Amino acid sequence: MKRRSRKWFPFAAMLAGPLAVALSGLVMPSEPVEATRYGKACLRIEARGMPWQSQDAPAFPEAEQARAQAGCGARWIQVVDHHGSPLVKNPFLPCPFADAEKNSVMLRQWVDTIHQAGMPVVSWFALSFCGEGAKTHPDWRQVPIVPWPDPALADFVCCINSGYGDALIEYCTWVIERYELDGIWFDGSAWTPIWQHPLPLTCRCSACQTKFKSATGREIPTKVDWQDPVFRQWLAWRYQQFGGYIGRLAGAIRAKHPHAAVVINHYHRPEIPWHSAIPLDRYAADIISGSEAFSPDRLDLTMRLCRAYGRSQSEVWRPFDTSSTPEANAEGLLRHALICYSAGGHPSFGGDPFDPKMSPTAALMSPVMKAIHPYVGGPSVPYAAIHVSQQTETFFFGPVEGLGWGPDPYFDALSVWTEALGQSHVPPDYVYDSDFRSEVLARYRVVLMPVSQAISDAQAAAAVEYAQAGGTLLLGVGAGQLDPQGWPRSANPLGQSLGFAFEGVPKPGESQSQHHLLTAVQDGKAIHVSGMRAPVQLTAPDWKVLYREGAESNGSPAVALRSYGKGHVVVLSLDPTRISGITAVDGGKTELSVTDETAAGGTYSLKFVDDALAPQTFCPDLETRLPALDMPKFKCSQLRLDLKAGKDAHVSIEIRSCRAPIVGPIVSAGPQQKVWTGGQALCDLPVDQWIQLEIECEFASPEKGATYQVTATHPNGQRYRSPRLPCPDAQYCRTDWFVIFGPGTIPTTFYVDNAELAGIRPDGTREVVHRMDFEEGPEALSPPLSLARALAERIKHLAPPPVEVVGPEFVRVGAFEASPGRVLVHLHNRQGACSDWQQSAGPPVTIRCGFPIRSVRLPIANQPLAVREHSGRHEIVVPAVGYYRVLELQR
Repeated sequence: MKRRSRKWFPFAAMLAGPLAVALSGLVMPSEPVEATRYGKACLRIEARGMPWQSQDAPAFPEAEQARAQAGCGARWIQVVDHHGSPLVKNPFLPCPFADAEKNSVMLRQWVDTIHQAGMPVVSWFALSFCGEGAKTHPDWRQVPIVPWPDPALADFVCCINSGYGDALIEYCTWVIERYELDGIWFDGSAWTPIWQHPLPLTCRCSACQTKFKSATGREIPTKVDWQDPVFRQWLAWRYQQFGGYIGRLAGAIRAKHPHAAVVINHYHRPEIPWHSAIPLDRYAADIISGSEAFSPDRLDLTMRLCRAYGRSQSEVWRPFDTSSTPEANAEGLLRHALICYSAGGHPSFGGDPFDPKMSPTAALMSPVMKAIHPYVGGPSVPYAAIHVSQQTETFFFGPVEGLGWGPDPYFDALSVWTEALGQSHVPPDYVYDSDFRSEVLARYRVVLMPVSQAISDAQAAAAVEYAQAGGTLLLGVGAGQLDPQGWPRSANPLGQSLGFAFEGVPKPGESQSQHHLLTAVQDGKAIHVSGMRAPVQLTAPDWKVLYREGAESNGSPAVALRSYGKGHVVVLSLDPTRISGITAVDGGKTELSVTDETAAGGTYSLKFVDDALAPQTFCPDLETRLPALDMPKFKCSQLRLDLKAGKDAHVSIEIRSCRAPIVGPIVSAGPQQKVWTGGQALCDLPVDQWIQLEIECEFASPEKGATYQVTATHPNGQRYRSPRLPCPDAQYCRTDWFVIFGPGTIPTTFYVDNAELAGIRPDGTREVVHRMDFEEGPEALSPPLSLARALAERIKHLAPPPVEVVGPEFVRVGAFEASPGRVLVHLHNRQGACSDWQQSAGPPVTIRCGFPIRSVRLPIANQPLAVREHSGRHEIVVPAVGYYRVLELQR
């Protein structure tokens, strides 16, 4: 491969430093990030390591060539060690390596090898880490306002407001030029390190204190105190500072190196709260918005968070799994890629650069990815938007103890509404606080504010104006009750204008523990939810109650609808995030079904078919969520079930809480034909015979940690009982969730029957709260009614979408404005397999457009489709969506 010309470098060097950002648009405009070599790459793989690893590995040039031939389009390496210290001598950041010159030679060889294989090279970089910098310059170190969870953190986390911030910018621009890199992928993009618990909170170094006092006239607080207005002011200032620094860092790199891509891993997402200081709001930076996700629902949500920053490209990473066969590995990795594509963004992956399975797996993935890649991205065809509120996430949910690195109520609520709209084939855009303005909202037919408790007067006015002008507006429990800093209002501006009044402020700590029964007014159907509540009074005369609290006809309104101006308003008194009931997750060659093949009692049982070819490693999976069992009412939870395992079966049973601490007892059955718990074998597991398992968990108390005991009863009545064992998390104190799944990779079956969860009171009496004997037959696996899903369908009736999709809920859709007059519709069958790619398999899907269509084709297959008019809409029938289809519509 011919090297890139360096003729422009001497001139570009003049732009180093603070002047770079100011002049970047005038003197040397950067290439659009999507036009950079990295931005154009399809299969992006992080396969990094120290440069000497590449030299020590046999035939590393051949490995890079094999990756390129397998379809890898871009590669990450690293020019710093794992704690951010440079591998090479440079004028800006101290280097701890005595053989730095040797490192430099090896880095150059590695970059040249990758370039010669035809791939761009970016470097991984932990933005806030620099171990040698912290050692050499103690004033660069971050200073927390709470103790470090691990004192060693002080040895390598540096503050961007100190001299480190400028030194990092200089090093990045220098290292890109010296080694001809094609960009930098900034991992560790959090001001506060958020990888250990309890979460620390930074920074109060001298540089931060000077800047904060200059901006506000106040001192940085010395403790976490949510009642202190200065503490809340400091949190808002941290967002501004860190977002501003990212913009300055990226601007300097892109000004000096227009060809270079900059990716920022946004550490403010599910399981990572406000501590990171990454804005959950728009901020100016010339970057690819990056992130990470590890499950389908979190991936879809995370990609939408990335796209809401408004940049031309978004990317979400996951590990490059090679734990099974290349075919099975490719299945799971492609699922990640396809969910990214249907949400409008790009995937990336990370793995061992010398893993021999990487290239064979990539070779199976790349044909599918390369075929779809040209049709990815662009603005959504606007229909529904969800308000994503940094103000609410930080100042309403922030004070709740125990959140972070586990399911948390803010992102759980966001996920539930996103999933409900996705199942209804109207996937939402997200709109951040700074974009919640009339001119932005006017693009959408539907705006949802499900968790918008903390909003400004201007945001409230924009919401009211939106409904008045003809939009459909959904208001979640407590919407508008707080100001942008999270302080209670004397009067709710939304309620005053729209004719309702919440009774107080909901309690975020109750988001997952309070159980409520709702009854539909029209048909009497019941929905069970667990979540926050704030009773609502309907003060305008024309409200129509859709759901009431409780089973009585005079119950308090839970959901109500009214016309307002030219539009509609829906208001909720409860948060429908948690619904009680079971969820079955399967796909690929895994399956969950009710069967009469065998039963421990009665006629039916639940059959699990396991296989390596699965959408997730935990499939097949039965998830059961329930009202919480906790103290003081119950001292223990007790799960009983009957299990029949076939040869080679691997069954995992886990008792959990939806709120941290999450992990309770874990029992595994199958490996070595034994029942296991606590790392020890309890007893043999008879093949193809029913046994009974009982798992009793005693909750943690102030005096002692949580413990559990497992009892297995064989067909002959022989009992095996474990000693009392400590729970994986000693603080485990509530049960509202249990899962039974097959983590194995060998084709096999197992059966479950008579699953029963009970609470044990302090007096020893037992109360059964849930029982599944599957005697309803196939209907026993019916998913519980979802209020969010029911409201999504109601909203579609009120405001028909411009692109209406009629098909199974597991076929997900994305619709994008590729160019004027050209719309791309992506259809992803989440139950499909790679073998269905471009095959005449899968369900038919009908698309009805509210705008005229001249022609339609499947561009990957170059196949035209017919368009017909139906009920005033233009209709297209896609005969089969077995895996993934892209439609190109010409208006």
